Amino acid sequence: MADDSRSANNQGFEGLTYSRKDNALYALLQSASVNNGGLAKTTNRYTTLLKYTLDKSGKHPTLAGEWTVPLPLFNDTTMTANPRVAGASESAPSATTAS
Repeated sequence: MADDSRSANNQGFEGLTYSRKDNALYALLQSASVNNGGLAKTTNRYTTLLKYTLDKSGKHPTLAGEWTVPLPLFNDTTMTANPRVAGASESAPSATTAS
């Protein structure tokens, strides 16, 4: 059975932050997971933001939210297929933002 929730190689959390107000951790995936089209460049535009609430000890996180987040598109002047999907941390110095 295929595991459609996994990420492509070398594509894990881009960022992790703690919210004192919510007593929660927020994690953003670097790019689309497999179940969101992450293995194909033509379908990998949407990544996932996760929220985990913590108990008082901070040792038992519970999934409290999951959101689909569109990654930005850009036109790469060195490529013929445009627009392209930018990873959460990817910068495109020779590219212009797609409209």
